[in-house]
Amino acid sequence: MDQQDFALARKPWGQALSTAAQEASHGLLEPLNGCDYHLYIRRAGQDAEKLAEALFKLQANPDANEIIQFIIRRNIEVLRGLQEVCHDHFNVVRKRAIDVIQVDLEYSGKYNKAQVRKFVQEVCGASDEQQRWVNILGLEINVSEVALKRLSIAKEAAGLVQKKRAETISDEEEQALGDLYIEFQSWRAVLLRWVLQLNKLTGNGDFLRRHRNELWDIVDSELEG
Repeated sequence: MDQQDFALARKPWGQALSTAAQEASHGLLEPLNGCDYHLYIRRAGQDAEKLAEALFKLQANPDANEIIQFIIRRNIEVLRGLQEVCHDHFNVVRKRAIDVIQVDLEYSGKYNKAQVRKFVQEVCGASDEQQRWVNILGLEINVSEVALKRLSIAKEAAGLVQKKRAETISDEEEQALGDLYIEFQSWRAVLLRWVLQLNKLTGNGDFLRRHRNELWDIVDSELEG
């Protein structure tokens, strides 16, 4: 990863969004009273395929599926709210830049043009940073929406998983279960691609922690704390 990518998440705007996300998530997830399924299965020593299988079986559990869906939908709600904040601030900053440029054009020579240029550069830089965060948050929303697709697939497989566990599954049903798992895994590949892109854009692991229930079979175990 390029070292310059690490700067974005450490800038004031990135830190402010991270803090706002944590505060909003805490309030929205309060009804769960701390229930968090990402801690329910041991990851240590498990390879990627084993982790994916474990997550599929966990999400096929109706109670777990419902709670994880609740968490992810609240994540989406928080992210969309943050995106609106970015849009609002972006529009304010852009208007300020336009006003300053207009004043500079109308009163050319009467003001310190070096200071005006510096201010315009700062405003444009802030505007660019906010727009980048709008795009990043959009990618995070995509991650959550794909995670919901995986949950939907696992929910569809719930009855088949129970039959397989009870060893009462037919050959046709086992084939159907295998097809659902393949579809579940195909969306994992999409998530992995977006996770790598987000990590490159932000240079920060906060988004991984925010999405640990969606990315349980993708993120590093160190993020479980």
